[in-house]
Amino acid sequence: MAPFHIFLKPTLFYTQIKRDCILIGLYEKNLKPAKFERSLSIIHAPATITKLLDIKKDRLIYCIEFIGRTQDNQIVEYTKSFMDTSKIRFEYTLTKD
Repeated sequence: MAPFHIFLKPTLFYTQIKRDCILIGLYEKNLKPAKFERSLSIIHAPATITKLLDIKKDRLIYCIEFIGRTQDNQIVEYTKSFMDTSKIRFEYTLTKD
């Protein structure tokens, strides 16, 4: 989520959220993501997440984090998602360049 101080008018901020277009406001302020970090890890589910996912305590879950930064290293996008490991499977392939 974008820092609130980026939006000068609260109505603009709420309008952007309502339309699911918060990035438009960032782009208008020339805060475009230029670098990205992604991570996938397996963690023990915290109590709050076990309730949301309707799973047993201490179950292993996937934790996916995504961070978008401007060229100046300012964070403009952040997402943290959790998924039950029994509901999805990831595969990866290593290639030689």
